[in-house]
Amino acid sequence: SDDDDDDDDEDLVGPSGKPRRAKESRSDRMNTCIRAGLAAYLEDDSLLVPEADPTVGVEESALQHLRREVSSLISQGAGSSGKMFESGRVAARIMHGIGSPRYPMGDWCRHPMWGKYVSVSFDLLRKIATEELVRLRT
Repeated sequence: SDDDDDDDDEDLVGPSGKPRRAKESRSDRMNTCIRAGLAAYLEDDSLLVPEADPTVGVEESALQHLRREVSSLISQGAGSSGKMFESGRVAARIMHGIGSPRYPMGDWCRHPMWGKYVSVSFDLLRKIATEELVRLRT
């Protein structure tokens, strides 16, 4: 019976004499617990903050002016290719002076709309441009 106890002890000690890890270590259990908690947190829709309407507090005359400017930019197309912007975000980026790989600063910095509305909320420009694109596509 003593030999059986020795065999159990040998299973817990590796060839180098160091203890072997159990099948699931404490660290593994903690990792699993943290991942489960994080997944539950990220799936909880009650934690989402509703998106504020960027047009609140903006005068109607200013909104109309921005709509005309956005419409003008969109109607000019995306540079020399003449194709329409794929999203309102693209128009907002140009109007804020933010380049991207598809719409680089070097190609757009001389455009009259480039960075012209940097003081206007990006979300407001994006919303207006998205509405304008939807209107033009229908």
